[in-house]
Amino acid sequence: WKKVIQSLHKKNRVCIYDRANLGKSDKSQGHYDLGTIVEHQNVLLQRAGIQPPYVMVGHSYGSYPIKLFNHLYPEKVSAILLVDPSLYGQFRSHIKKWDAKNDTYDADTKKNMEAELASWHGAPDNLEKINMRTSSTFIQQSDDFGDTPYVLLWNRDAIWVPANQTPDNWHPAVWERIKKSYSTELNKMQTLSKDTKITFATTPEHYIQKHEPEIVIAEINYLLNKL
Repeated sequence: WKKVIQSLHKKNRVCIYDRANLGKSDKSQGHYDLGTIVEHQNVLLQRAGIQPPYVMVGHSYGSYPIKLFNHLYPEKVSAILLVDPSLYGQFRSHIKKWDAKNDTYDADTKKNMEAELASWHGAPDNLEKINMRTSSTFIQQSDDFGDTPYVLLWNRDAIWVPANQTPDNWHPAVWERIKKSYSTELNKMQTLSKDTKITFATTPEHYIQKHEPEIVIAEINYLLNKL
């Protein structure tokens, strides 16, 4: 984010922070999910004396706190930029692709299913120790962006085109559920606001802010000019 910050801070106040369990922030204590993340974010801004409204920018999983923050504090959000974001339904869809009651899985597929479901219902095993099950519920129950100005910035190759033929080692019914859920969640991401701009970087890299910071800067300035 260094080049983005260096460009923007000349005329704007720029705030960036590490979530719990990342960077210089403390470790999370007890149950930790999206609700906790947004509470931390709101308190942090209050204690720092940063007055709303905010232009909120999130990359990858950083898209998740923005949706819940906007739901809880819509009056504090003036515009939103999501940079190559995680699809909002992807974690729940990842689990819902399984249907052991109606499908017949081989031993390896069943083992993979059991491992994923155990992680979903048990202790989080991701880097940040975020409870994805409860976090996904927050996302499912939170409002869209209404008429808030919204830019969705994808990397060049972000839109996945699934193969019609089932790949090797995939159960056909599971593959069909994956394709259907991806199409549904992608459409939702692209229709979150009545004031939406969708654009693509020229880089195929996920970290657009590192490999093509100028387009991130341009889209933030686009949103600032709308305010």
